[in-house]
Amino acid sequence: MKKRIMGLLLCVMLAAACLPAGAGEFWAITVATEGDGAQVYISPRGAAAGVLFNGYNTEVSGPFKEKDSFWAIDLTEEYTVWVNPVTAGSLYPDSEQRTEGWENQLPFDAFLGEVREDSAVMRVKPDKRSRLIARHAAGSQFMVWGEFGAYYYVQTGSGYGFMSKSDIFEALAPEKSKPYAKFHSWNWPYLEERTVYTDGSAVFASDSAARFSEKTERFSGTVLKQNDTVRIRTYLPGGWAQLQNGFFLETRYLEPDGDHAPARTARVKTTSLSSRLNVRSGPDSQSPVAVKLCSGTLVEVVSQTDEWAVIGLSGTNGAGVLGCVQKKYLEFEPKKQVADGSVLARVTEELSGSDYYRPAAKTIPAGSSVRIVGVSDGYDITRPEEGDLYVILDEEGGLYWVGDNTGCFEPLEYPALKATASAAAPMRAQPRMNGDVMTKIPAGAKLEVLLRGEGFSMVRYKGQTGYVLTRQIRFR
Repeated sequence: MKKRIMGLLLCVMLAAACLPAGAGEFWAITVATEGDGAQVYISPRGAAAGVLFNGYNTEVSGPFKEKDSFWAIDLTEEYTVWVNPVTAGSLYPDSEQRTEGWENQLPFDAFLGEVREDSAVMRVKPDKRSRLIARHAAGSQFMVWGEFGAYYYVQTGSGYGFMSKSDIFEALAPEKSKPYAKFHSWNWPYLEERTVYTDGSAVFASDSAARFSEKTERFSGTVLKQNDTVRIRTYLPGGWAQLQNGFFLETRYLEPDGDHAPARTARVKTTSLSSRLNVRSGPDSQSPVAVKLCSGTLVEVVSQTDEWAVIGLSGTNGAGVLGCVQKKYLEFEPKKQVADGSVLARVTEELSGSDYYRPAAKTIPAGSSVRIVGVSDGYDITRPEEGDLYVILDEEGGLYWVGDNTGCFEPLEYPALKATASAAAPMRAQPRMNGDVMTKIPAGAKLEVLLRGEGFSMVRYKGQTGYVLTRQIRFR
């Protein structure tokens, strides 16, 4: 959903209300609460939609209609709430009247809620017909920020949504005077600290102990590696622990001698060896692409729905890549054959590989063998000196990102990809826009592709090997 931004508005509080002197405009507003919360509306005419349990603030600009003085907030794609900014802002004292600790006197009616029974549904709207975001197991705990009819507005590890009031009970109510600034989700109480054991590979925390999640907006904090320390908020039945940041981890990863193998794996299966699978930041075709994976790449399935899956690619160095893919491009049956679209290559010069989440560089010596399993989206390729950014596995199975703008890979084993030049194109000695031109390839000429990048592809043409813009070739 494009407009699910209410969570961002709730993440900061206690800024001063500020109405500029010029009539008809306002630049910042802080909404305060009284009693059971600040009343919000689905239209300026006053039809009640729900209650927010806590204040929030955001900076806005634009026309302010004094006759119909309501400020719109896009809570979901179809639900817009309205707040009267003048009334709400007046509940805060002027800056010169504020004494030390005045924030502690503000109302705080939000609470930590706990899921009553397994498979509790979280939705994108306060409507039982709306799309599911996730199913949650009994014992899962989430911050409750408001109520909309028969639903609570809740914050999970990766975002916000609506859950039926019958599925949630109050597990912890902080002091009513305690300000939100001291009770962010990452300050939720926890039981103890534990060590993560992974046998070297990365571990991916799930959005749900039910392994059902269609929305993953945050990836930081969900990729864990050997000896990482995590804070446990609560333990759930079925061998799960909920972390302080709201995500879920199987308890076997907290035991040194536990089974640390992935719960479920699958192989990428693309429509052809020349295509790559888009790994996106969210479960929709409009979400940004983080990386494109080759067919045959083995991934861990962290959670899934009917159409989408959250997948992780890990290395023995604890590095990981996490994102959302369309489930139809995964092969779950181990016995079924999937064509291998990766490239085994020799490194022709010393490289510096970085871990995407923990950018500690590693020197990859010249002469080493690596397997290229993915590539970035190539958006930087228009810069004269930029090349493609590849995802590789080294000889020990470590996962790294390596930039190539010099032609540092010599393919040894690669899929047989045939192509033709879709237009007259220069073949360059290096995979970058300012690389030396070796020859001109005429439109319609047949090429053999040795390594496909998003920006440049390594091709063989009339006995010469060089680089051509990928957009200037057409795969056959």
